[in-house]
Amino acid sequence: MIGSGGRLGKASAGPAAAAVIGQEFDLDLLPRVTERTEDETAYLLDARHRRRTGTRVPSALRYCFAHALIQHTCIRTWADPD
Repeated sequence: MIGSGGRLGKASAGPAAAAVIGQEFDLDLLPRVTERTEDETAYLLDARHRRRTGTRVPSALRYCFAHALIQHTCIRTWADPD
């Protein structure tokens, strides 16, 4: 859930936070929303890239989900963890 200050807490950060931001987002936005370091965020996004669930947008400092269904699943998992 959204914690104090209107940010997603670390427990719910990562793919869910990225999914809520949108299908495509600026790479510098995710660390600010999740309160993770840039290195932690880079590690998570690299892991998503290796799994082919997301990728960097060519020639831009942006990242996108490989498919809208991946984004949707991340949101549903975060919104309804049971």
